[in-house]
Amino acid sequence: MKRLILMCLALLCTAASASDHRESPAIQADPHADLTDFYAFLNPRDSSKLVLVMAVNPFQATVQEGAYHFTPDARYRFNIDNNGDAIADRVIDIRFGAYDTATHKQSYTARINNDISVTGLVTEGTRITREPNPPIITDGPQGIRTFAGTRDDPFFIDTVGVQRTFAGTGRFTATDALAGYNVSAIVIELPLSMVTAPRGTKLGLWASVDRKDNSRSQQAEIEQPATGERGEKFHQIQRLGNPAVKVIFIPDELKDLYNATRPHEKVAMWTNVLVNTLRAPQFSLKESEVQRLAGLFAPDMLHIDLSKPIKFPNGRWLDDDSIDIIFTSNLDTDLPILYRRGELDGVNHNDVPFSNDFPYLAPPHQAP
Repeated sequence: MKRLILMCLALLCTAASASDHRESPAIQADPHADLTDFYAFLNPRDSSKLVLVMAVNPFQATVQEGAYHFTPDARYRFNIDNNGDAIADRVIDIRFGAYDTATHKQSYTARINNDISVTGLVTEGTRITREPNPPIITDGPQGIRTFAGTRDDPFFIDTVGVQRTFAGTGRFTATDALAGYNVSAIVIELPLSMVTAPRGTKLGLWASVDRKDNSRSQQAEIEQPATGERGEKFHQIQRLGNPAVKVIFIPDELKDLYNATRPHEKVAMWTNVLVNTLRAPQFSLKESEVQRLAGLFAPDMLHIDLSKPIKFPNGRWLDDDSIDIIFTSNLDTDLPILYRRGELDGVNHNDVPFSNDFPYLAPPHQAP
């Protein structure tokens, strides 16, 4: 029992930074490129459509709505591997124009597989009205739909309860620490046939953010810079597959390097890092469990097997309680430190309901 409580302490106190919100030293100073969450699921009304969601720019205060924008100096990317080699076979790049201070508008272009382009307008947050601006949804060819703009932060966890429970100064209270905060979200919906291999049913997916060289901060480089369609040189500074892997399992001094590498790069190194972390005495894990978890998270991609039900870790719905799923699969659910039997922190759903309609994330919160 003592070892399991220590395991909870070591893991959950690191998870208290809220999924991947400001999780690495370099990204804390670059919120426009800070990937907070990544989701991949099927349209709940049409299983032939894949939905991809990434969120950046965390902890947006409602009294500052209208002040959060996407940066033109970054390339936001969805990566899809359809043959199991952890290298992207299909990519969706989203680039943003400059924010127009006169019209309060910002445009974006989503380029799918270097072939199809969809151009739309960002849905800006507003303080002027009591209701948020309605989402600007752009319909492209072949059933593609796109959205970019301010939405409610979809992640949910009692981060304050995590800290106080293990510091001995309080307990879990089932309070969502991210309730009331907004993020900048990008949502793409497209036919599965655009990203799957012929007769293929398995996908590996992750999100990434690249900075142009002339705006790049000093940090570890990936092995080769990527070249954009305009001849620009980029370096990757963020990536996200499974939620909270960096936060929980990667030491702080290696997080920036992790963000700068792609899933197929330095796999042996990251596997060793994960194995060494999981073998720590306070974790008290069997070797078979160490190897299973290391194999799940390295290479770090969100996996989807279309022949099976889509629920984390097979894809990730917005309402999947992914942190509970990660921990309760490995911990004794009768531990007295849990909020209640089978629950980690008592926060089992988002503070506001999601939608069954595109763009699926809840509308942004408004200033009171």
